[in-house]
Amino acid sequence: MEHQEKTDRAAESSESMEIQPERAEAGQGHHHEHRGEHSSHGRHKHHHTHHRHRHRSRRSSSNQKGSGKLLSFLKRHRGKIINISMCTVCAVLLVLLAVQRDIIKDATEGNEGAGITASSVVIESSIYTDEVSLVHAAISEYLRSDASVTAKSVYKKYEGYNYPLNIAVPVHYRYDIDGLPVNASVTHLRLAVSRNADFSAAKEYDLDPDGTSVALYHLETGRTYYYRLTLAVSIGEGTTTLNTTGEFSTAISPRILTIENIPNVRDIGGWMTDSGVRISQGLLYRGSELDGAVAASYRLTDAGRDVLLTDLGIRFDMDLRSESVNPVPTDALGRFVTHRYYGISMYSGIFEDGETEKLRAIFSDLADKQNYPMYMHCTYGRDRTGTVCYLLEALLGVSEEDLRREYELSAFTDSYVDSENFAVFLADLRRMEGNTMKDKVEGYLLSIGVTAEEIASIRAIFLGTES
Repeated sequence: MEHQEKTDRAAESSESMEIQPERAEAGQGHHHEHRGEHSSHGRHKHHHTHHRHRHRSRRSSSNQKGSGKLLSFLKRHRGKIINISMCTVCAVLLVLLAVQRDIIKDATEGNEGAGITASSVVIESSIYTDEVSLVHAAISEYLRSDASVTAKSVYKKYEGYNYPLNIAVPVHYRYDIDGLPVNASVTHLRLAVSRNADFSAAKEYDLDPDGTSVALYHLETGRTYYYRLTLAVSIGEGTTTLNTTGEFSTAISPRILTIENIPNVRDIGGWMTDSGVRISQGLLYRGSELDGAVAASYRLTDAGRDVLLTDLGIRFDMDLRSESVNPVPTDALGRFVTHRYYGISMYSGIFEDGETEKLRAIFSDLADKQNYPMYMHCTYGRDRTGTVCYLLEALLGVSEEDLRREYELSAFTDSYVDSENFAVFLADLRRMEGNTMKDKVEGYLLSIGVTAEEIASIRAIFLGTES
């Protein structure tokens, strides 16, 4: 031990001299005097350096051996290590999913005990992005076109001979329910749709829990609707009820309706008047015959009857045909709906002798609020019906251009309107006294015995005003 310490001190002394060469060269005498000692220090230095190299070699060899053992261990246990790693990752993911499920559950209103993770409702429009159109694209194009474009030309452009155009386009209400537990039972899935934010007077639809959408027909145009989807779920003895609410709007347009076997049906409401008020919808519907007395295929089915009575609430059947067209008396809507024949002529025929009393009776019944909602028709819902509706809407203040368009909408059923007789009818009206068509029609009706009170009542019913 003592010898080793001396050797180490000698090596340190040699290293000290080596890093101070200028001091070693300061004097030759001193250098020679210590030559032997210097040589001895050199030998010690060499020995020490060699010793360090051997130490590093042994440490490097040890590291290599350690690395080899580690690689060998990893290769030998590679399968186990991979399995352990995968189990660890899966455990972390399961924890995260459990946390997420709890977050969703806490965010779902009234979801305690039900385990429902999500419920979403989507409403899509097939025509408009921000509003739902309830009419075929052909009718929308016609209404946007200038006065030179006729309904017949648009009908042909859209190949109406091959595809029905004068039909209602429904709102497709889409729904999706996710996350129901396996042991859950859907008690009911019900959709309520209302014009009122408080859901008063709502129409309800029972939906199929396994379905994805429902078609909503007979909505009014230019209207905001509110919807509420209610899901009731039972698990064991407990029941959870969830509600999803929202709203959508329908575009302003004529209100076309689809009644099985009965073509050319529409609401006269929705048109703007000179007073800036739109004619109320849901009061008077115009269309073709219901009993097939003339056109055999125009015969009301049970489904169509249900729409007219239940959905539209028809109380009065205003039949502009003569009673003689129906040898076997038929009340297509049943005995609880008033069915009255008028036998009125069409176009300028209404100005002939014997017709004024019939026309006066029609407007007298239109002035009775108790008769609404009404269904007005002749055989095809185009000529006699078109004549009476023109007079009524003119009396309410609809512009001549819109009156023409409303009349021509019947062309989208079969491409036919009697343009020639319609032009003669308009020429006869324009010869009457008054500055506007509204004034001319009012003057004429007063001249045949329709009272001012009846006219005021009609305006109040359809416009909410007597103007």
